[in-house]
Amino acid sequence: MNKPLLYGCMGLWLLHHTTSAQTLAMAPRALARQQTSDGQPARAVRLTDALNSLQQRYRVDILFEEAGMNQVMVPGQVLSRTNTLEAGLTELLKSTGFEFRQLKNGAYVVRRADRRARSVSQTDQATLPESTADETGNRPETTRLADDRTITGKVTDGLSGQGLPGVNIAVKGTSRGTTTDGEGNFKLAVPAEATTLVFSFIGYQTREVPLTSESVLAVALSSSDQTLNEVVVTALGIKREKKALTYATGEIQGRDLVGARETNLANALSAKVPGVQVTSSAGGMSGSSRVVIRGNSSLSGNSQPLYVIDGVPIDNSNRRSIGSFALQSGLDGGDGISNLNPNDIESISVLKGPNGAALYGQLGANGVILITTKAGRRNRKPTVSYSGNVSVGRALVKPDYQSEYGQGYNGAFTFYRKADGSVVPYDAALTGGIPKLAGGRNPTTRGSWGPKMQGQTYEDMWGDTLQYRPIDDPYTAFFRPERQMSHTLSVDGGGENTNYFISVANLSNDGFVPTNTLKRNSVTVKVATDIVKGLNLDMKLNYINQAVVNRPYVGDDGANPVYRFLYVPRSLSMDGLRRYEYSAKDIRLSRDLGGNGFFVGGEKIFESNSVTSNPFWTINNTRNGDTRDRVIGYAKLSYEIAKGLSVQGRYGTDFYYERQYGWRAVGTRVAQTGDVFENNEYNKTENADLLLTYNHDFGETWSMNVLAGANHQNNRYRLVGNFGSQLSIPGLYAVGRTVLNTPSYNLVESVINSVYASASVGFKNYAFLDLSARNDWSSTLPVQNNSYFYPSVGGSLVVSDALGLQNNYLSYLKLRGSWAQAGRSGNPYTTTGYYNLNANTFQGLPLATYTNTIVDPNLKNELKESYEAGAEVRLFRNRMNIDFTYYHSVTSNQILPIVISESTGYSTKLTNAGKIQNQGIELLVGGTPVRSRSGLTWEASFNLAVNRNKVLELIDGVSELVIGSDRNIRVTAKPGEPYGVLSQADYAWVKDEKGNRLIDTQGLPVRQSISTQPIGNASPRWIGGLSNSLSYKGLVFSSLIDIRRGGQIFSQGRVQEAAYGTSKRTLEGREGGLIAEGVKAKLENGKWVSTGQPNDIPTTAQAYWNRVASDKGFAIAEEFLYDASYIAIRELRLGYQLSADWLKRTPFKSLAVSVYGRNLGYLERHTDGFSPENASVNVNSGTMGMEQHSLPLMRTVGLDLNLSF
Repeated sequence: MNKPLLYGCMGLWLLHHTTSAQTLAMAPRALARQQTSDGQPARAVRLTDALNSLQQRYRVDILFEEAGMNQVMVPGQVLSRTNTLEAGLTELLKSTGFEFRQLKNGAYVVRRADRRARSVSQTDQATLPESTADETGNRPETTRLADDRTITGKVTDGLSGQGLPGVNIAVKGTSRGTTTDGEGNFKLAVPAEATTLVFSFIGYQTREVPLTSESVLAVALSSSDQTLNEVVVTALGIKREKKALTYATGEIQGRDLVGARETNLANALSAKVPGVQVTSSAGGMSGSSRVVIRGNSSLSGNSQPLYVIDGVPIDNSNRRSIGSFALQSGLDGGDGISNLNPNDIESISVLKGPNGAALYGQLGANGVILITTKAGRRNRKPTVSYSGNVSVGRALVKPDYQSEYGQGYNGAFTFYRKADGSVVPYDAALTGGIPKLAGGRNPTTRGSWGPKMQGQTYEDMWGDTLQYRPIDDPYTAFFRPERQMSHTLSVDGGGENTNYFISVANLSNDGFVPTNTLKRNSVTVKVATDIVKGLNLDMKLNYINQAVVNRPYVGDDGANPVYRFLYVPRSLSMDGLRRYEYSAKDIRLSRDLGGNGFFVGGEKIFESNSVTSNPFWTINNTRNGDTRDRVIGYAKLSYEIAKGLSVQGRYGTDFYYERQYGWRAVGTRVAQTGDVFENNEYNKTENADLLLTYNHDFGETWSMNVLAGANHQNNRYRLVGNFGSQLSIPGLYAVGRTVLNTPSYNLVESVINSVYASASVGFKNYAFLDLSARNDWSSTLPVQNNSYFYPSVGGSLVVSDALGLQNNYLSYLKLRGSWAQAGRSGNPYTTTGYYNLNANTFQGLPLATYTNTIVDPNLKNELKESYEAGAEVRLFRNRMNIDFTYYHSVTSNQILPIVISESTGYSTKLTNAGKIQNQGIELLVGGTPVRSRSGLTWEASFNLAVNRNKVLELIDGVSELVIGSDRNIRVTAKPGEPYGVLSQADYAWVKDEKGNRLIDTQGLPVRQSISTQPIGNASPRWIGGLSNSLSYKGLVFSSLIDIRRGGQIFSQGRVQEAAYGTSKRTLEGREGGLIAEGVKAKLENGKWVSTGQPNDIPTTAQAYWNRVASDKGFAIAEEFLYDASYIAIRELRLGYQLSADWLKRTPFKSLAVSVYGRNLGYLERHTDGFSPENASVNVNSGTMGMEQHSLPLMRTVGLDLNLSF
């Protein structure tokens, strides 16, 4: 279908010129059907249909005589890439003999280029008179004959009573007629024998009015519902009318992805499609994102959808994602979807779950995100377009640092430990002149539990005399604003048999962490041509080159600067940290500090802990980088065998080569002798498919679309790497120049072969039945179980069409329902086991270990069964729309590793275990509250999704499955409970029957040892989004609000702050003591029991928080649990598009500029020191609900420029 028609249908997302006084229906079904069998635009369409399409696209009245131009044909592609209404009309009317002009009321009139009024004689009645509107837009009545009589009157909107301009009025049985003027008035000479006048207008029901003796008529027209023939991309890239779909989908236009730009395309989906939840990782601009549709459905952690670009599935894996268990650390290597250039994208369709993605089989079990990229249009001169963007981002939320108390312990500035072990307090050091002790010493501490900072002078551990004052804010003194600049230059067009699209893009990003940069270049070439009549070749090549320097380390990694600054003493000199290399003086004054190994040029740290690192050293001497060369492309050959019957063969590939490297310099605190690694990754996904389609309409009653096909998918991944330690030559970072090196090698291959078929039957274009079936053969399952079958069935009924229910209130009513199955076959080599290289060697040779997992020989595929039902309603002449869906899915036979006795020789067994259920509702409500004649339009949309998740069963003998953990917090799955339960382990408070904490005789809460105890759930109760758009004569203001209600997050970062006294939360009780909330307790028979009396025993702030946070490892998790609800201002945008009149004397066809903000703030937030939506350390389900020293979300402000010529 023509892209402009698709654009015109997306009423809630239009941000362009909208000046209409009434609701307009979609183009006639004839235009929607003018497609080739592969969905390419037809070569020619009727001019009237094309004008209808323009009306829908820009929501403006275009007045014309249908009868006068019904036989006029124009190229169907000519509108597809025009950027303004007037540019579209100009292109459309070339060489047709027609012209257009705008009337005073904002409408447009199309008429014969000859302005002279023409009359109609009795012998010139083959067609209605051509438009002869005068300069006011009124057209004269036809010439009156001898026996004619004159009828005058006014045509109005039946609901508002406003006059309707441009209504066609015809004398039934003849071609005589006229149109109404700008106020709805008309005057017509009718033959004496005429009995009926026919009134017709786009968007309204045609009305026949019998003629009587009355010569003045008042005619009111009712809104019609020519149902929105919106076309969406569905499975296998097939385009279908949305009214025929039997399942829910979501659509986003490409312009809505770049309005407030994100580095990772996945983040731009947030709050825009019901049921789609997006969580960005802690890895910053170069990190990955997690997208989940309709809740987590896999107990093994992967619930993300399949991504398909122009019919080609792509790899979206993050193979360097941090793990889900204990002290997660490392690098987030980014995901596949983040490589794409959003300016190349035409639209995105979201197929939610197996109901919409049944033809993808196991690949589509978690839903499919279909990305359609831009293509050129035929019979169009080359159009050059440019899109530029520049933005600056700063931390949206910062840690809540305290700035009153500095480095020290128990209120003392510092202390020394003599050779005999005795402690010497040194508050006197605040006056300077610290003695240099000869014995071993520990002159500093991580904690900020010292005295109050009042500008005292002191001599630090390196002999420098400083003021005892608060440290500079690390978020300004160390981190930097994130800056992004992007450019995309494209050219598109085509001839009679060929169309093309070419783009070149560049993205440059300077990250929040100093020395972190990302540069990406891409080239896209997309060409389609008719080789001979009926034979079409369509090809695309997208090359991407990406280079990232110094990806931020995340989680508990010592090289994570966010982590380090959470405990850096609040009085420590930032200038001192900047001098991150030891000098001879530093070594002399801090000899034997915490052990040996300090030397000139090594990492200068601020306390004795062996894993402490200096952030300034880290960004300069703990380095990493990666370069990726990626190609995504396809070649498709289609042939029309006969009318409606075509065959298509397609080969698509997504492959990349990535080189990864990194090193730690000699002198790094945690790697004194230095080390280096090099990895080379190669990944290739190939898809070859053959598709036979047949489409046929049996008159106006029945229609049928049938397809059958086969697919072969081959996946291959290879990693060759090496790690070397003990650098032979400092500063020479090559594995071959290290004393010890450990190679690594990994090869993973898998194959899926499939056959599939589907049939869609339509009845009178209001009732539809869909059937589909797919069978997969997977190489990852045992031979006896490697074949599995997936069917689906669905139906839809446009009730308003079937029963003729359209009126001024109800415009459209559709009911739909579907059932489907899908699943997955698990990871490669799960049935055979494999060897892993490890770091140990024997006589200089690396050792390998065999997998410690035994496999169930009867392993089967996972199975996901889903059904859904929904309704679509449009009210008040399509001014309001409602889309409601209820869904229910159960995923069973989950492939999971279950812990078994090590006496078997294995630690886990891979088997089918577990069943999980998701059910919920999705609601989309939108409309146009305001659309005035002056051109002011207000469009609004609200979406909501509620998902209820439940683990139905695990394998016998297993009561709980730990999905992920970090120290004493766990994410678990337990039968009868929702997925994602957060449980605390090790310790919990002892409480009385009323829930009060028991306080011991020292004034501290009493804790007890536990195994696990549920404290919350990471899943939200519901998610939603609210969008608004105001437009007026080219000026557009839009907003997007992102909403989440419910769920909890545990923050390890806040534990860190509490343990070391760096947050404002720890200020209470620093002076005069702290009274812990609770009731006093006493010991009875070795057990603490409540006295019922409120606690009044003071303790110190440090003692209290050491009990609560317990130096991180054994914190009371419930004290650091936060409500994850938020209402975020996700996007604001103000843009202006210059009108055609402004551009007439310039070389530009279009020019638009906008300013935008993204992640601007919160209307509601309950977390301290971090943003709830990017709290996860990675994209694995095992870390959901666990914040771990995340890089902050960026508040971004940017400028966009778009032009074409």
